[in-house]
Amino acid sequence: FSPETLTDWELGAKLRFRTGGMRGSLDLAAFSGKDSGNQLPVDTSNSTQGVCLVQALGAANGHPTSDCSVGGTPGALVFVNGATTTANGGELTIRGFEVAATLSPVRYITLSGSAAYVDVRVDKILLPANFQNYLTAAGKNTAISIQGQPTWTANAGISGQWPSKVLGGNLNATLDFHHTGSVRQVEVTIPGYNNSMNGTDLGVPI
Repeated sequence: FSPETLTDWELGAKLRFRTGGMRGSLDLAAFSGKDSGNQLPVDTSNSTQGVCLVQALGAANGHPTSDCSVGGTPGALVFVNGATTTANGGELTIRGFEVAATLSPVRYITLSGSAAYVDVRVDKILLPANFQNYLTAAGKNTAISIQGQPTWTANAGISGQWPSKVLGGNLNATLDFHHTGSVRQVEVTIPGYNNSMNGTDLGVPI
């Protein structure tokens, strides 16, 4: 397969503010782009016995003599050993936005959050003709899905530090939440999930 090409633009802003004892930040970005030659994983499992293709016969295709036939028409056996084959075939339009913010209402506490939205539109999917012929002859599903991009992701968190020293060091605590939407991987849709984490640490000088 060949490299894929992404041509895009992005417009954003980074804002910082402080008022009294409060401080915070806000980052915004919007983007849009065209993805050409998008790499698509295609199911080619159970094909080690070879597939007979009439179109593959010929010296120019590396098969000068016939070793099989389709309905009495001479062809050539084509072998694909991998369970998944990557092929360039997608033309996509990708649009979305990202936002991230922090807020420290007091010195020792910080709230944070972020969210991202990505909309992937399929302009067309066109696999190379020879590969398309192979999939059809092998009885494989030629309805290819775009892979691996959740529509929504989000994060939120709070962190704090005890105002005074503890055993000569700083005592910190954090609580974080993460969400990601469902993701398509080859022929399987992986469901979205939520994840939360918390932790404390004590840094003591030695």
